[in-house]
Amino acid sequence: MLCLPDEFLEEIKSELRVILEGTGGSQHREEFLILQKLVQSRADLTTKTLVIAHRVQLEILVATQAFLHPNISLSQTSLIEVFFYKRCRNIASQNQLPADDCTCEVCTNRNGFCNLCMCVICNKFDFEVNTCRWIGCDLCSHWTHTDCAIRDGHVGMGSCVKSGAGPAEMLFRCRACNRTSELLGWVKDVFQHCAPGWDREALMRELDFVSRIFRGSEDRRGRKLFWKCEDLIEKMKAGIAESTACKVMLLFFHVNLL
Repeated sequence: MLCLPDEFLEEIKSELRVILEGTGGSQHREEFLILQKLVQSRADLTTKTLVIAHRVQLEILVATQAFLHPNISLSQTSLIEVFFYKRCRNIASQNQLPADDCTCEVCTNRNGFCNLCMCVICNKFDFEVNTCRWIGCDLCSHWTHTDCAIRDGHVGMGSCVKSGAGPAEMLFRCRACNRTSELLGWVKDVFQHCAPGWDREALMRELDFVSRIFRGSEDRRGRKLFWKCEDLIEKMKAGIAESTACKVMLLFFHVNLL
């Protein structure tokens, strides 16, 4: 690869970081997509050529496909693995792919997909944990953004496989395995384990997630949960303390979901 001065490479790296951060709006997004296509079309970018590449050159190439965390340093070999979709592009996880040696259709056919940290629908990842922002499949353990699941119709009424032909309830249907998971118990578990640690903003955001999940619920418990979330959101806007709202929500689950 062309030998370039370190100062020039660092300047390119800084400019690329600005594009990746998206502060330039749609223009930067278009520039990034063009750059990404150009890199992907380069037939000369092979393991053999990247092994001898300048470290910063390699980081720039990998940055067109992955989030390079400023506080995490990867070896040359690991960076090359990320570039060729053999290692998760979420540098914080660094999972070898396919993660957990998964042989499902999604993990097998999607370059760079990691079932441990990426959304089955949009392929994106983030660093959110302990939240209703993500829905995990009870059966195959793949993850989906709640917003993606709602938007694509993977949240809706149905009879859960676990409970047999019982009354309909709100379910999540996983795109990876096409099986369903019940949502009431999942929301209860998330709140019981995580809600005491949420600040005011986080609690309001989580209540909004749950409200949107159960907005279309037709069963009694689901409707009660929806209205409880809506009620608490309004009360928090009016000034009720987050600790009080949290206690009310946990009591609701205790009384209604025994």
